[in-house]
Parts: sequence; structure tokens; C-alpha cells
Amino acid sequence: MIIERPVNHTFGQDCEIKRGGFKVPDGKYCKEFVNTNREYRLLYNSSNGGEFLLWRRVTENKKQLKEKYKIRSRWGYEYIDKIPKSLKQDAIKGFKAIGLEFGAADIVCKDNKYYWLEINGAMSITDKYLKSFFRQGIKNLIKEKYPDFKFPKKQKLKEISLDNLWVK
Repeated sequence: MIIERPVNHTFGQDCEIKRGGFKVPDGKYCKEFVNTNREYRLLYNSSNGGEFLLWRRVTENKKQLKEKYKIRSRWGYEYIDKIPKSLKQDAIKGFKAIGLEFGAADIVCKDNKYYWLEINGAMSITDKYLKSFFRQGIKNLIKEKYPDFKFPKKQKLKEISLDNLWVK
């Protein structure tokens, strides 16, 4: 079985579980469907040698829980404070391999094996805790890469535009 998704998708919209041979339509992609309830989002920023947050997909929606083939990207998240060391090591390798210093990886786990679904370079950051995590990570990364850079004194970091941060 596979899951067919639009190239640009949000929250599992327009995703389908399929079987058998078929042509993948333009604007869509497919990957193996792993039938498990254990899906995670691992958030990463490369400052301080790599910092992580791990969230588990959860739902209390009885209809979603009863679905034979669950599309978990429609579920919410719950914070987990312990991240397996092997998962951190794999994440650092993956993010470095594609040159991404900030991002999120969607991962499922079945039979104690992790399956990497996708890496997001522009994920949603709506939670106050996530905003703080990435805001501080960006500030630390700028300090690491450009030690002589001076942040404007009258602006808070969240008010600095990317145009102000380009090194000339």
C-alpha cells in the first residue's frame, strides 16, 4: 500500500491510501504507507551542535482512531521530552546532507524501526514554545556564523526582518 499526496500539502488534505498499479498524477507523489499509530515530528535547529524537540501525533477523535488506514497528519501533537540518541544522530546526518539548518522531519515508527517520511524546511510554527525554540536557535546560529554581527538594540529579535540580516 502507498499513500498518494499532493506535492504541496497541509494537514493531510487530499491524501489517499491506494493499492495496485496506477500512474501517479502530475503534482502528486507517493510513498510506502506504514500502518502504525506512532508518528512523530522532530524539530531541529543546528545551533549549539544541534537542538531538538520531539512531538508525537495524537488524537482523541474516535472516528479517526477507528479508521483502518489512518492518515495521522490530520491529528494534533503532544510534546515528548526524551529523544532516542540514534534518532538525534540520524537527524543530524539527514539535515546536514541536504544543507538544512532549521526544519522538521515527519517520522513513523513500527516494530522499533524509524521510517523517515519527509523533511520540511518551511513547517508551521504556531505554538508559542516552537516560536521560542526557533527564535533562539536563529539568534544562536547568527552568533556562531557571524560573531561580529551586532543585533539592532531597539528591536526585538522577532521584529528583525531578513533584509536586516544579510551580510554584505
